[in-house]
Amino acid sequence: MVRSLTDIGISVDIVTWSRYLAPGEILPPASSLPDAPLPDASLAENTLVKVYRLGLYRHWDMTFPHTLNLLDWLHQSRQYDAVWGHYLFPAGFIATWFAQLNGLPAIVSARGNDIDRGMFPPGDFSRLQWTLANAQQVTAVSRAMAKKVETLSGRWVKVVPNVVDGGVFRMEERGK
Repeated sequence: MVRSLTDIGISVDIVTWSRYLAPGEILPPASSLPDAPLPDASLAENTLVKVYRLGLYRHWDMTFPHTLNLLDWLHQSRQYDAVWGHYLFPAGFIATWFAQLNGLPAIVSARGNDIDRGMFPPGDFSRLQWTLANAQQVTAVSRAMAKKVETLSGRWVKVVPNVVDGGVFRMEERGK
């Protein structure tokens, strides 16, 4: 997704939480994707991509406000046009909340078992519902996941399948 956006000239800031940093620590931006194998150096050298890593606090009640402060600071200097939350919770929630506070459109992406974890205790059903109700667009990685989200939220969900770069990942022959 990042490569597709930067290919058409859109700059992308990635904010990611890290358990490997001290709580609240922010690494300076890196101009590459975090921990992703790159088929060529073009993305690593892409100045349109900045990655900010933020150390997680023990609880969300400290992590969320600190994340909002970072997003506010970035938005003041970069003037975002939209916000994308990858996973419904916690990233989708914080992306949608930040977007609502700043009059920006929010897109959230349901992945993995987002719905199954968020619907049942100890999940956070109220944040899940609020996120689905307030994001301008919801995507899902499969039709089956989209159906779950549609059933829960009563809204249409765009399917954006997971993709794998065949130049980086390929099946090996058996026995090797």
